[in-house]
Amino acid sequence: FDTICKGEQYNIGNNSYDTSGIYLDTIPSALGCDSIVELHLHVLPSPEAKLTYEDSYLEVNKSGYDYQWYFGEEKLEGETFRYYRPTETGLYAVDIDDPEGCMLQLDYWVDLNCGELEIPNVFTPNNDDLNETFPGVYCAYDKFRLVIVNRWGQEIFISESADLTWDGRNPTGEEVPEGSYLYFISILDIDGNASEYRGTVTLIR
Repeated sequence: FDTICKGEQYNIGNNSYDTSGIYLDTIPSALGCDSIVELHLHVLPSPEAKLTYEDSYLEVNKSGYDYQWYFGEEKLEGETFRYYRPTETGLYAVDIDDPEGCMLQLDYWVDLNCGELEIPNVFTPNNDDLNETFPGVYCAYDKFRLVIVNRWGQEIFISESADLTWDGRNPTGEEVPEGSYLYFISILDIDGNASEYRGTVTLIR
């Protein structure tokens, strides 16, 4: 058996393979004696993991791998745990290697200069990649909480992480009707400053 990782290719002769299977290839010889090669190929899966930011730390949600963190193009020497605390705004990445030798790289933009939270009064979760979630927060907070309430006072969405914003669905995954909804947001920034916001947002599909 020959093995490769998902996303790689195995080249033999003039052919390339990237899925598991048994392949027969004819390799021509300059002397006119062709060779038939039988390839048993097994494609290993890449590590399955997600990268999130919460409580001032970037964290990979799976253990048991080898990790290496980067800030931009700079390798962060000695940072080989599944979590890392950013100290400045920028793009962070982590290489995740599994015991089989396959690798996954994840990255995350961390903005430590949050300033005042800008909250839209309309969002449009209609799969056009514009204004798909509310409130569309892309900043690093020590604490974040979002609650969405419908006009009957029912809490239909709660988030404890700025990574998880509302996509216009209820707890069972169903799309909620168009209309106005109440929101309550509380945040704690990296300097320890607490803020609260409340108001209404209109959902349009």
